[in-house]
Amino acid sequence: MRKLGKYLLRRFAFMIITLWVIITISFFFMKLLPGTPFDDERIPEAVLENMMAQYGLDKSIPEQYVLYLSNVVQGDFGVSYRIKNREVTTIIAEKFAPSAIIGIHALIISVPLGIILGMIAALRRGTAIDYAAVGFAVIGFAIPSFVVAVALQYLIAGNGLLPSALWGTYEHVILPSIALALSMFAYYARMMRSEMLEVLGQDYIKTAKSKGLSSTAIIFKHAFRNSLIPIITSLPVVILFTISGSLVIEQIYSIPGLGTELVKSVLSRDYTVSMGLTLFYAVMYIVALFIVDLLYSVVDPRIRVAGGSE
Repeated sequence: MRKLGKYLLRRFAFMIITLWVIITISFFFMKLLPGTPFDDERIPEAVLENMMAQYGLDKSIPEQYVLYLSNVVQGDFGVSYRIKNREVTTIIAEKFAPSAIIGIHALIISVPLGIILGMIAALRRGTAIDYAAVGFAVIGFAIPSFVVAVALQYLIAGNGLLPSALWGTYEHVILPSIALALSMFAYYARMMRSEMLEVLGQDYIKTAKSKGLSSTAIIFKHAFRNSLIPIITSLPVVILFTISGSLVIEQIYSIPGLGTELVKSVLSRDYTVSMGLTLFYAVMYIVALFIVDLLYSVVDPRIRVAGGSE
């Protein structure tokens, strides 16, 4: 427990430093962009000066950085320049829900089905089932998501079975979730098949067979468990990608999610929203990596949080 406590403290300190670096880089990167958030508005010079002073944009960049950093520490990400009197945290909370709903449904569809299909293909290597699974994985991964999205709209929504776009009911969730899930489904099927085949060829599997263990015990107790390690490693990035919003899918289905909001904020130089979303993505990614590190010790007993020793 003492080692685990030290490990958690070390990781927490690393998370804080990482977030500070991300905030600093994103802040100065945004400030390097030419123009101001109000360049597209035809407003008198005096009013513009008042607006710049109201948002603190009349101060020097180092002063703005210190002020922004102190506000972030207190949980204040500022207000949007584009949407009057709307706090960044409120915007993120509103836009996160549609993106997360689509992403979670896509994960529920893709990850378990991909693992099952890859496992079946590996256990039936060289058969028609294996060839069909590999063919599906190649095609599913190669086809861009926007092609899948448009095809689903034409084939399913075009026949009146489900809504073609917009947001509001559960029926609006189904098509974008499938369109987002297909490539991940194919990706995990391929990964699981290759990992399973590699594990099944290891010496300890042969030893287990020579000791008379049943095929079921060998597959689920040894092969399946060890094959999951690379999949777990990749999950943080996939989870971040799916629940943070897909720009293409959200645009095609007119979903008011985070991906759409991020593009709008960058194009309109809405610095506070852009930096707020960047920090939000960073926090999710770092927390996901932390969870994966903890899962490692559960999936593989050889890996320990304190230096990998038993």
